[in-house]
Amino acid sequence: MLKSNTQTLGHQIRIISKRGFQDYIRNPLLLVANIINTLVFSFLCGTLYFKLPKNPDNIQDQIDVHTALLFIATGMMFGTVQNVLMTFPVERPVFLKEYNSNLYSLFAYFFGRQLVDFPVMIFFPVFTSLALYWSIGFNTLSAGNFFIFLLCMIGMALAGNSIGLLVGSQIPDPKAAAGSVNAIIIPFLCFAGIVKNFGDMGSWIKWAQYISPHRYVMETMMANEYDGSPLQKQFLDFYHYDLGMWESWLLLIGLGLMIRLLSYISLKRMIKNLE
Repeated sequence: MLKSNTQTLGHQIRIISKRGFQDYIRNPLLLVANIINTLVFSFLCGTLYFKLPKNPDNIQDQIDVHTALLFIATGMMFGTVQNVLMTFPVERPVFLKEYNSNLYSLFAYFFGRQLVDFPVMIFFPVFTSLALYWSIGFNTLSAGNFFIFLLCMIGMALAGNSIGLLVGSQIPDPKAAAGSVNAIIIPFLCFAGIVKNFGDMGSWIKWAQYISPHRYVMETMMANEYDGSPLQKQFLDFYHYDLGMWESWLLLIGLGLMIRLLSYISLKRMIKNLE
């Protein structure tokens, strides 16, 4: 039996992550469900936006490109959120029981669980990017454009996973947690800059764009999609994207990590309240 006061932190993390991977193997239905969801989502996006026409003189063609980017980014976030909400609230009672029995520290549990989630946060963005990037016909100026798109998908997967951890740590019922997530992600979507232009927003609400992962991922993807095109500056200016491509991506990653930190603090406060 593992005791946190007798085992090193590294050993605790290794045991927790090993158990997490074993749970995936013993219960493959969750992994299968994630694969099916990814296949269906990729098929839907690929069918809707297959070989998008990109006539620079046709505004509807350009709008279709923008909505495709937003739809794919949002789908990636929803997919990783649901993955966490189907597992973490269920594990919550077990975690509390084992933590109260001093089997491991909170940090060991939290970090060990991240090691289990990490392959999922890489595999599904890679699969989705490979399935959609060329079938839709995004920018092929260089191989770097694809990898920037992939980094955006990984960033949204990180943000979605972090949101799932934050909500799941506070709401023990998976159904209630899933409903609460919608109330978080939909406002994020509204502040992407595509649904409502920042130039038309009142100053009293415009600040909310800076806590939306969608705002950062859309600037990165838009700059990447129009890399090498005279339309790049035109559309970045139109949507008031003025942070810079790499700056926006780093802020996306930073926001995902910040939400992750909040979920850790939330778990710590929950444990204190139960003691």
